[in-house]
Amino acid sequence: FAAHGAMSLLENVVNATAMVVEEMFPHTNWDRIRLVSLGSLVLVVLLVFHFSFGGPHPSRAPDLKKQGYMDCGKAPLCGVLALESGLGQGVYHKWPPAVHGLWPQTSRYGNSACLAPIQSTAPLKSSAACYSDWAFQTHEWKKHGLCAGTKNAQDFFEQVCSISTHPLALMTAAGRDFYKQIEAVSRAGYHIYYIDTRNAQIELSACADCNGQWRLAAPSDFGRVCKADSCPARAPAPNGGRPPSKGVCEPNRKGPPCTSNADCQGLTNCLRCARSGFCTDQPLPPR
Repeated sequence: FAAHGAMSLLENVVNATAMVVEEMFPHTNWDRIRLVSLGSLVLVVLLVFHFSFGGPHPSRAPDLKKQGYMDCGKAPLCGVLALESGLGQGVYHKWPPAVHGLWPQTSRYGNSACLAPIQSTAPLKSSAACYSDWAFQTHEWKKHGLCAGTKNAQDFFEQVCSISTHPLALMTAAGRDFYKQIEAVSRAGYHIYYIDTRNAQIELSACADCNGQWRLAAPSDFGRVCKADSCPARAPAPNGGRPPSKGVCEPNRKGPPCTSNADCQGLTNCLRCARSGFCTDQPLPPR
């Protein structure tokens, strides 16, 4: 259709140009080829003018790759709060809307720091208020919570449940229409960082200060909402925030979670339960 339209436009321009020229110079025997050349030149000029000053141009296309990389600005931590609409496929098809998780945007996703919990890395032993699946909740803690800089798992999930309450209420009130949910959340003033159409999820931008206090905010407001003034020295998350090994202890990596030495007995290369709440292959130093 585009090619046909271009040819029609060229033909119209050529014919119109020929008529004008013949009327202006009725006694001149213009060669048809010269008229075609003149018409083509006019078309080229029009197209150059259009792409230079009017319509879309390849050089003006947005850089989508850069848009997917979150910049924390002056905030120590930043990330997204992922909310499930309940209208996706498979495990994402369940009503009402629910929180998926709070994800610090580290590594290839953004320049957020990955800060270890202040007090303990041990997972919760029971489900948080906004989670019904303890195993999935533990997965979220190990994959994302260990980089969120909160006090511990309880603090992390209390914040997740708190900041997701109002957006989820808006989504539920909007009903079983994903785009109405998006509109409701946006109109309420929340900054939508990304819309996951594949799983029907809404991701809201968020940031945290030095103490791991997370707040929903637009990226342009991160530095104001989550100030980094006088941040105390904080160690990065152990193992770079990677999940601990399963059933085995490896050098320089966290082993399986534990509460006592008994939890580590029988596990490959595991010697004891460390204070971090994970089994380790490192023996206690001699007294």
